[in-house]
Amino acid sequence: MNSRYDLAVIGAGSAGFSAAIAAAELGARVALIGHGTIGGTCVNISCMPSKNLIRVTEALYHANNAARFDGMRARDCVEDWRAVIRGTAHGRTVGARVGPQRQELLRLIR
Repeated sequence: MNSRYDLAVIGAGSAGFSAAIAAAELGARVALIGHGTIGGTCVNISCMPSKNLIRVTEALYHANNAARFDGMRARDCVEDWRAVIRGTAHGRTVGARVGPQRQELLRLIR
C-alpha cells in the first residue's frame, strides 16, 4: 500500500469532508484525518436528516394539492414512517454521498 498523499485534511466534519471530496475529484490522493462519524453532526444528525424530512413533507404537500390542476388527483400518505426515519438515520446520508467511487479516493484515518 502506498501511504503517500497529496493532501491531508485534518477534521472529518462537514467542511473537511467536503474539501477532501473536492480535492479527490480533482485527482489528489487525500488522507482525511478525524474522529467520530465522517461528515460530522450536520451531515449525520441535524441538518441533512432534517432536510430529508422537510423534502418528505413537501412531497406530501404537493400531492395533497395536485387537485388544483384540472384532471389531476394524487394520494398523499406516508405508508411507512419508520422507513422514512431510517432513511434519515445517523450515517445513511453520508453513505449516499460517499459512493464506492469516492471511497476509493478517500481514506479515513482514525
